[in-house]
Amino acid sequence: MISGGKNPDVCTYNTLIDGFCKINKLEKAKELLNAMVSKGILPDTVTCNIIVDAHCKRGETDKAEKRLYHMLDKALEMSLQGVSCNSSIMNDDARIQLQNDASNQIGVEVTLVYFRKKQEEDPEFFYAIEPDEDGFVKNLFWVDGRSRRAYLEFGDVVTFNTTYNTDRNNDMPLAPFIGVNNHQHLIFFGMAVFRSESKKNFCWLFQTWLNAMYGKHPTAIITDQDPEMRDAVKIIFPKTAHRCCQWHVLSKAKEHLRSHYDQRPGFHDELEGIINRSMTVADFEIAWTAMLDKYDLTSNNHLQIMYETRAQWVPAYFRDTFFAEMCTAQRSKSMNLLLELWMSSNTSIYQFVRKIESMVESIWQRENDEDIKTTNETPNLWSWYQIEIDAHRKYTKNVFSIFQELLKESTLGVVIEKERDALYEVSITSHPFIHNWIPESYVIEVERITERFSCNCKGFEFEGLLCSHVIRVLCHLGIQHLPSRYILKRWCKEANADAKRCVQERSMDFGESPALEAFRFASIYPELRELAKLACKSARTFTIFKAKMSEAKGDIM
Repeated sequence: MISGGKNPDVCTYNTLIDGFCKINKLEKAKELLNAMVSKGILPDTVTCNIIVDAHCKRGETDKAEKRLYHMLDKALEMSLQGVSCNSSIMNDDARIQLQNDASNQIGVEVTLVYFRKKQEEDPEFFYAIEPDEDGFVKNLFWVDGRSRRAYLEFGDVVTFNTTYNTDRNNDMPLAPFIGVNNHQHLIFFGMAVFRSESKKNFCWLFQTWLNAMYGKHPTAIITDQDPEMRDAVKIIFPKTAHRCCQWHVLSKAKEHLRSHYDQRPGFHDELEGIINRSMTVADFEIAWTAMLDKYDLTSNNHLQIMYETRAQWVPAYFRDTFFAEMCTAQRSKSMNLLLELWMSSNTSIYQFVRKIESMVESIWQRENDEDIKTTNETPNLWSWYQIEIDAHRKYTKNVFSIFQELLKESTLGVVIEKERDALYEVSITSHPFIHNWIPESYVIEVERITERFSCNCKGFEFEGLLCSHVIRVLCHLGIQHLPSRYILKRWCKEANADAKRCVQERSMDFGESPALEAFRFASIYPELRELAKLACKSARTFTIFKAKMSEAKGDIM
């Protein structure tokens, strides 16, 4: 071609490079790539895909990334040289933006190839991309099969947050979907990175996530206070209760009200007490107004903003909706710490995906350990109440611990009968561990025939466990067992039994395929891991285990 006076273009080089890769002559392909660059021809995304595919088919994903970043450096160098020759208008910011855009695109190319490989191993692995008008990927979402199955059991409450960052230089936010399982542990329901926090992007992401979750809408979703996000939630999740994260609201308040916290003793505690302890909207609004007058803060701008948005985040407005305690400060801090462990200013999207994958894997291993603890360990009973024994039999180890604390708290209350078998009041006049305790009273409505109990604190509706006030009335009335309607399956030992049964059933299917291999691995891995832990407890058990493993390996091979 060259001898005939025709110069090969990028399409010609791509065809030749692809040919060498297909016949497994990667070194020849690299020589052509170097020749292409030396002649001033920029590699394009097709070139990237060819090289990445070739490395990944060899299982060399890390090499693929290194090769592509080398190509990126060359391409940027040539591109910037061309611009500087033809124009003097490119400033430092434009050059940095060009480099960031190209770097992100290369990272995404590597990631997409990795995702295709993951999909071969896990048929339920799901990912989706949305390109911009220039062909660059602007939105990327992914979720593995285990997370999708877990969502079917624990997807009633979901938090979505965009306050994390994969690369501070490139300003591409991380947006995880997070839930809580029957062990009261955080679990992931998918991850996304995207360029701009616009309503259009949020709508694409929410709809994509909903498709991945088999079209099942959550009962409640918790987000930050972004107005674009709020509009998107209304469009995609019209029947889902939407609440803004209380922890984020109070974190902002701390920044704006720090001087008032310092100068007005008692103000901070009273503010949070009004927010958390107001049982009704009317209680909250009356207490809020009185607080502003007491501390002379009626004209404070930030407190006015908090009050104007109160229906978005104050618990009193959501007492009838189940939120699984996902808005607590402890949970929000855990989410931040968990993800910040993996953040760094020089992490590429591909590197970040691999780190998140490793973290998610460790979370699943922890959940397997918790399942085993719940099955094999017997917690100490605090009392001989039958309701505590019922709770022990039903709930996971961690949830049972929470129930025990509620049972202990119930002993603080004094029951006052207002109407026999219909209406009771529980009065708590003192607390042994809280100084300056303010007396509290709660009203419990009772239907003995149907075993319905409703407290005005809405503890069960809000958190999914009977409150200490209802427990006190149960004991007062001599009711021996926990009413079944107040034992949520999502907190029980067998909450994910259906998902496990599906894995077990699929693992027994005949045939050979990556899908069946994945199901079989998921079926036997937890038991093998636990068996290995037990085997290491002594030299004798270790020797027995090694011998049996060698015997089994000989039979399989």
